Amino acid sequence: MSRRAYVMPLMMVFLAALAALGTVFTNRLSVDLLARRDGEVRAQALWLARSALDAGVSGRRAVTTPLGDAVVVVQGSPGHREVRVVLGGAEASITEHPHTERFTLAP
Repeated sequence: MSRRAYVMPLMMVFLAALAALGTVFTNRLSVDLLARRDGEVRAQALWLARSALDAGVSGRRAVTTPLGDAVVVVQGSPGHREVRVVLGGAEASITEHPHTERFTLAP
């Protein structure tokens, strides 16, 4: 066989391996970006809930954030309030006494 007969299959294997690596890298990057967005939603929702609890607001309020519109609901009496924040389909809740913080992502 001539020398050129070996070069073509070798080039095809190299290009296939390069394509596979590119696919793996792209999938990994997209998963990292989604995880980062979820972390930002969590931080923003819990921050809104803590702020509402500290400020002593009551009732229901709509808040516009860089991550979307959030609904903040404060219920209960002073000392025993509960704050729920819905942002981007996720929900954060904080209770004042006993102090608990919860966050759940939308399915």
